[in-house]
Amino acid sequence: MSKRCIALLLVLVLTLAAGACGSGAPSPTPAAPTPAEGAPATEPTPGETAQELNWPTRPIQIVAPFAAGGDTDFNARMYANRLGDILGQPVIVTNVTGAAGAVGSREVLEADPDGYTILINHAAFLTNYAIGAIDFGLEDFEIAAIGGAHAGTLLAVNANSPFYTLQDLMDASAERPGELIWGNSLGGHVHAMGILFNRAGGAFNIVDSGDAAERVSLLLGGHVDVISNPIGHILPHIETGALRALAIIEYERNPFIPDIPTGIEQGFPGTAVPAYYFFAFPSGTPQEIVDRFADAMERIYQMEDYRAEIAEVFLQSPFFVRGEGVLDILNAQRELFLGMSEEFLAR
Repeated sequence: MSKRCIALLLVLVLTLAAGACGSGAPSPTPAAPTPAEGAPATEPTPGETAQELNWPTRPIQIVAPFAAGGDTDFNARMYANRLGDILGQPVIVTNVTGAAGAVGSREVLEADPDGYTILINHAAFLTNYAIGAIDFGLEDFEIAAIGGAHAGTLLAVNANSPFYTLQDLMDASAERPGELIWGNSLGGHVHAMGILFNRAGGAFNIVDSGDAAERVSLLLGGHVDVISNPIGHILPHIETGALRALAIIEYERNPFIPDIPTGIEQGFPGTAVPAYYFFAFPSGTPQEIVDRFADAMERIYQMEDYRAEIAEVFLQSPFFVRGEGVLDILNAQRELFLGMSEEFLAR
């Protein structure tokens, strides 16, 4: 081998040795990738996935901010009864009532963002926001999904009432402004219905009459002239003939009670107020937990026994939305209710 070849080999060996030992100068670090639009600005730290957090390891609480037995409570329990099997831990529904849902909503807002406290709410959350009953909004939660749509709200009168049609009722209200009493839950979802019917030509005296069960009692006793109540609370009294339904306050008739027409088709546009049951975590809850919960909800939504039960008990059709579509729906309702702010606050 020539001297030149030996010298080249020696240089190569020394170069490799220096690379192995390090030159003392740091190697250049690749620039961090720019996050995609809408993505978190930072990468999750180790342990932030639901699996690495080993979530859940203890019972989960769903806070329903209304009384047991109502439509919100029902929807919470329809999911809770099945979530435990999917997630491997009990899922318990707790009823925290007060201020048309504001008390329960705040409890979840202030809970630890560890995935063990979840809110179920609906349009009442948005009416609370519109009237200033709460100083927080949708953006202060991590919303998992909308898990159901209200079966509908019935506008009803006592069977002894002289009003047999919605037109009869609206005409009498307009002729005697402030005399006909609409039993309501001020600041709640049903309050918006009274406002919309007044906008459509009525002149009802909207008064606070407690929760859904209390409103039924007042109507049965003749203490109020009309109420708007979830189907599940009022239909049994309509079937017995004690009460009379004049309209369903939705965009379409309920397929399970198709003989009850909407207010819109009876000539009163703008009188539909749907409600959607959404599930939300405290702000700061790891997204992986929120997503895993939404995955479990979506599995339940597809179960035939779930669909059959909500139809049989509350006459609901299945409804599920996750992702950006959730805020599209809820923000549209929020804008509607914000436009009613002054009427909500008028007593």
